[in-house]
Amino acid sequence: MVKEFVPYTLDRWNDLNEEMKNKMWRCLQLNYKVEEWEKHSIFQKLGKLWRDRKSKLQILIREVHDGRVASRDLCLLKPEFMDQNQWDLFVKKTLSPAFQEKSGKFKAMREKQRHNHTMSRRGYACLAHIMEKTSSADIPITRTKVWVEGHKKKNGQPSGEAVGEKMKEIEECAPESQNTANIAEDAISLVFGKEIRGRVRGMGFGVTPSKVGASLKQNGTIKQLQSMMHNLQQEVQQMRSIVFQNMRQQNEQEQVGSGGSIGIGNDIGSGCDINRPKKNVKFKECESWRYP
Repeated sequence: MVKEFVPYTLDRWNDLNEEMKNKMWRCLQLNYKVEEWEKHSIFQKLGKLWRDRKSKLQILIREVHDGRVASRDLCLLKPEFMDQNQWDLFVKKTLSPAFQEKSGKFKAMREKQRHNHTMSRRGYACLAHIMEKTSSADIPITRTKVWVEGHKKKNGQPSGEAVGEKMKEIEECAPESQNTANIAEDAISLVFGKEIRGRVRGMGFGVTPSKVGASLKQNGTIKQLQSMMHNLQQEVQQMRSIVFQNMRQQNEQEQVGSGGSIGIGNDIGSGCDINRPKKNVKFKECESWRYP
């Protein structure tokens, strides 16, 4: 949907006007069940998808222009939803000196990144979900463990020397800091320092410190309510056992009382064999009872 509404000739996602956003939102509401409070996060994800697709097209165009691919393939790169005029303008902007300068600047910034992950397009959220399904229920999956797992190769080795150094520092931290969900006191915050505003390392796209704090508070309240419910269930179960025990004793007493009312003594009782007289019980009395 986003590729049909937002042209790639647009310089930035933030340049999208409100009229176009409202049209996209109405289209989403017609096709999907979405709430108004989800609008901001949904448009964030749409903007990321738009930038990723645009970046891939620009990379392919530059490869064709540099001669690494046959020049005739440039026309084959044009998406079906774009008309020829828009495509020509997009190619012209991609090959312009201003864009080349901007691209070189961001390329130099990427080369300075030392802590590269090995998750490809999977992301932290998907990795955390996989770890929760494969690990034991008693082991908490914290962002420290997710970050460490997301920066390992298939053979279990760190993705680079800088990553290996950070992993050693994380291992040297106290076990409590590796198992806590508090992002202000865990091993990642101790090793890397305070988080940059608007982002949280090792938690996925769109996560902010304020959202994590609210989530932790909500989870704490839920756990407290679950504990209270468990205690109430135990108390109810104990009360039921006490009530059943009292009812059983009352029924036994009523049975004993009903047996005495028809002339059966305590010595005879419910287990008395009439044909075999008990001690201190006269045979004539038993005979008179059997044959009135």
